[in-house]
Amino acid sequence: MVLPPARPTPPPPLRVVVVGGGAAAVMAARAVLDRADAATPVAVTVVERHGPVGPGLPYRSEHPWHLLNNYAGRLSAVDGDPDHLVRWAARRGLGVTGTSFVPRALYGRYLRDLADTTPVPPGSLFARTVGEAVDLRRLRDSTRGGRRRRTHLVVVRTGGQRRELVADHVVLALGTPPPARLPHLERAVGGLPGARYVPDPWATDLTAAAASAREVLVIGSGLTMVDVVCALHHDRPDLRFTVCSRTGALPTAHTTATRRLDHVPAPGGERLDDVVAALTAQLAACRETGTPWRPVVDAVRARANSLWAGFTAAEQHRFVAEHARTWETLRHRMAPDSADLMRRLMRDRTVVLDHPDAVDPSAAGLVVNATGPRPVPTAGWNPLVDRLLETGTLRPHRLGLGVDVDVDGHPLDASGRAEIGLTVLGAGRRGAHEWEVTAVPDLRTQTTRLAHELLPSRRHPLAPASAG
Repeated sequence: MVLPPARPTPPPPLRVVVVGGGAAAVMAARAVLDRADAATPVAVTVVERHGPVGPGLPYRSEHPWHLLNNYAGRLSAVDGDPDHLVRWAARRGLGVTGTSFVPRALYGRYLRDLADTTPVPPGSLFARTVGEAVDLRRLRDSTRGGRRRRTHLVVVRTGGQRRELVADHVVLALGTPPPARLPHLERAVGGLPGARYVPDPWATDLTAAAASAREVLVIGSGLTMVDVVCALHHDRPDLRFTVCSRTGALPTAHTTATRRLDHVPAPGGERLDDVVAALTAQLAACRETGTPWRPVVDAVRARANSLWAGFTAAEQHRFVAEHARTWETLRHRMAPDSADLMRRLMRDRTVVLDHPDAVDPSAAGLVVNATGPRPVPTAGWNPLVDRLLETGTLRPHRLGLGVDVDVDGHPLDASGRAEIGLTVLGAGRRGAHEWEVTAVPDLRTQTTRLAHELLPSRRHPLAPASAG
């Protein structure tokens, strides 16, 4: 009797734990599962402290005036499929085109649906768990597929209970930190009868907080301020706003015309002074000739990370101190509708700009901290970050904006050694080897590289992504 050949025993899945449940987490899970197959299975577990995986804090808002600050055609969460978001919206009759600026709530639903419909190959697993990761412990080192691996234990707290997840690779997709604390303002406002202080506008019902206010003081003049003002004006047209700004510079605006000028070169040179001089000259020429300036900035944006990596440490420090604010103003732009509303509100002085030294917080019924996110290595915003800094698994980068990582996003420990089995996504990478790290295109690049690192020997071609 001839026995049938024995079926090969399927390998155990590579266990990947993603800490965080927002955009970066969804893209990481999708990218890794897209590369898995029966011969190289994965078990992905996403740990999200707020519940639903997908929206994260930035895309949980349902307010119609909380708009994304980029074209829908640039915000696909699937690498290699730039029209994925637009197709997803079209199938739902939402009237979205590549040049639309969609509400944050719609993008949150898109991310949640992407998580819910991610294909899981045979032998693989995609699980979600509600809880907060509070600790990470090394278990052992091993070799798999010729690659060195480090197994970790992720400690998750849910309510008053703790449980442990074993991971062959841990992905820190922690999102963006809340605004930096302003202790002097907190003390001043806290002592005022009836005054209200909002330390994080994304974690607060602003309309409810402003119920008894007539004057709103907004600290900060970036895109978060724009979201605060536009939403509150929609709900309470009687409110008046004072915006605190040390520079007096507001975000620039997108245009609905997305024509790219192929003849616009990226500013030449590799040194910081050369880039700044060339960009300044090109922008001045645009003003003089009436030529659109945005393609010039976009040309620099396309090279930003390679330029950053080539700057000396001194140049990087000088960029942060002298040029970062100007670059962020040019680079991060308002949606056209938001820009139109802000111009009107400033024209009729519903919104006024003032220097912080000239502002009296006691005159405001509501004070909102819209200063933008604090640096990732700041203590107090995330218990896992606190713990990893304490144990030396993470160390702050010398610029203080993110943590120290290698070129692949593996954090460097207190002694400067790369932590295998651990990858940082998003804001935590800023400064080490890249400057632009948090936009959707940046996250697509990071998560695709992560998937290739974890599953380098993909056995089958990438299937087209369904837009559900």
